[in-house]
Amino acid sequence: EDINKLDIFSFLQKGDLTCHTVPGLFTFITSMGTGGIVFKWFVENLLNRDIAYISSSLLYKKNKVFFMPRLLEVHDSIPMSGFLSLDLEDDVNTLYSSIVESLVFEMKDRANLLENTDVKLPSVIRVSGGPSVNSVYNQLKSDLFEKIVEIPKNKEATLFGAALLGGIGGGVYKRYEEAFEETYKVEKIYNPHKNIYLTDKYLKYKMLKKRYDKIYQIF
Repeated sequence: EDINKLDIFSFLQKGDLTCHTVPGLFTFITSMGTGGIVFKWFVENLLNRDIAYISSSLLYKKNKVFFMPRLLEVHDSIPMSGFLSLDLEDDVNTLYSSIVESLVFEMKDRANLLENTDVKLPSVIRVSGGPSVNSVYNQLKSDLFEKIVEIPKNKEATLFGAALLGGIGGGVYKRYEEAFEETYKVEKIYNPHKNIYLTDKYLKYKMLKKRYDKIYQIF
């Protein structure tokens, strides 16, 4: 759906919105831009492991720890990171769990920017690239957004999209919709579960984030 001109200008200024390859559409950036960097920093710098350690050894669990994941300046935010509410009972799995949750919370925050526009979020969230292999991340995303999350068989969206555009330009496909319908295949689906714990923690995260923004100005 269309975004009014004022909203488009505002989002373009912040770098939240870019032109889509399909005429008449826009791409709204809901990811933080530092998700992969956060995982890399956590596993390599703190644990001295490689990134494969996440899927092979780390376990997700409910926790009371909050992580502020802005390790770099992205969009209109300032670098602002830290673990909050740690105690002696917390371990590496707690830290991992709080990191995954924080990235889902940040994505939800960014998606909420569209609330004051006429744009409606899609009924299905499709995940490609690195995040597509993290089952915990995708299930939490499905739960918090209350939407189905699909993982495509071809996870390299950028390369795959470029190939489809080439197919359209070369006459293999007549329309963008035709190219998508004939090539898009689903590998896995995550269905949303009622997750009161996650919803409540997200509300606390939003309140804490506002206060943390003010505290961080000291630095």
